[in-house]
Amino acid sequence: MTPPPATAPLGQDAGLRSTEALGRGSAHRALERAGYALFGFWIFLIGFDLTQPSAYDFVAGPVILLWLVLGLRLPRSALLFVGLLLALCVSVFLSLVPHLDRPESVFWVAISLYLAFTAVFFLMFFSEDSERRAELALNAFLASCLVSAVAGIMGYFDVLGTHTLFTAMERATGTFDDPNIFGSFLILGVLFVLRNLLTDGGRRSLVGIVLLPILLAAILLAFSRGSWAATALSTAALLTMTFFTSPSVMVRRRIGFVTLVTTVVGAASIVALLATSEVSEMIEVRAHVMQDYDSGETGRFGNQLRSIPMLLDRPNGLGPLCYRAAFGAEPHNTYINAFASGGWMGGFAFIGDDAGDHLRGLPPVPTAKSVSATRADFLRNPADFRAAKLPNRHRPLAPHLPCLGRSVGPPGGSPALARGPAPSSPACPTRRLASYCRQA
Repeated sequence: MTPPPATAPLGQDAGLRSTEALGRGSAHRALERAGYALFGFWIFLIGFDLTQPSAYDFVAGPVILLWLVLGLRLPRSALLFVGLLLALCVSVFLSLVPHLDRPESVFWVAISLYLAFTAVFFLMFFSEDSERRAELALNAFLASCLVSAVAGIMGYFDVLGTHTLFTAMERATGTFDDPNIFGSFLILGVLFVLRNLLTDGGRRSLVGIVLLPILLAAILLAFSRGSWAATALSTAALLTMTFFTSPSVMVRRRIGFVTLVTTVVGAASIVALLATSEVSEMIEVRAHVMQDYDSGETGRFGNQLRSIPMLLDRPNGLGPLCYRAAFGAEPHNTYINAFASGGWMGGFAFIGDDAGDHLRGLPPVPTAKSVSATRADFLRNPADFRAAKLPNRHRPLAPHLPCLGRSVGPPGGSPALARGPAPSSPACPTRRLASYCRQA
């Protein structure tokens, strides 16, 4: 008679299963650590845009693929955003059909679709473990800002022969190919540093005091009027919101101190830079509200006004990148560009999505915990996030980290925020930021 097959004791079988589970868990944790490291490196590459495609574009695929393997989900509360984004992409593609013979238009639409996909990825990524991921993203972004700012300053003053590499039109461009993009890119870094100064003490404050004049000097040397105004407006918004929503008298006193320090540092940076004749001359030229190319019927603003009747008469718009063919210049206005490139459907989808960015991000009862650097940044210039979905003439800053400014939780932020501030000291900036991204 054949003997029965040998079986492992029950305890031994359970031990084997436990060992296998531990092995799978260790492998998953190792892969997740690699995913975080790669994601941080990807965000750091945002600030390097001297070539097309950039290093950021090459790393995007591996990062997204790795995190899809690790597991991401799309929150139900994000479906409206995805629907509006899909409508925008469809409208842009339909507007492209009559212009398929224009390679630049085809490429523009391809980039738009790629950026729309990355925007959805960001939304999914930050919807879970938001605090940790926001901390990583903002610190990597700040490191990228610092490198780009130093490069811009070095290039402007021709340190080590870098003038031709990091400047254009006698304006600092840093690691970008356009001074206006360079200046706008640095604003979120300035706000994040300010937020650290407002709410954190110790080493982070000391680091912020060192970083702030570098970033402000780089923005000044970009000689971008829009970046100058946006920096002032967003800084004022950040200080005001933090002051009036903070429950702590100590934090309010610190806000007053930081405001004074920021004013002194900014003034000192400007005075130091004005000591050089080329800087003072360029500031005198760029400080005028209206430049020659702005005024007149065929100037920037004149073209925008003349385009409105045309866009009202054309449901399908002018076509991607066709505004420049009609008017000889870029629209320099994201709303007009949305209607020109995507027609009525694209324009209204764009407006609806932009309104959602702002209305869903603020909790019903604002507190110091709900005020973040990104919120102030989007209040001063919502085009930063819009650029990630509808590129203009430049490769956009997909980054101002799309979902860092978007709520993927319930309307009005997390339930904890609706109940009011915790009695403890204010949380770090990324904790406030995470409140917008966390799925309830």
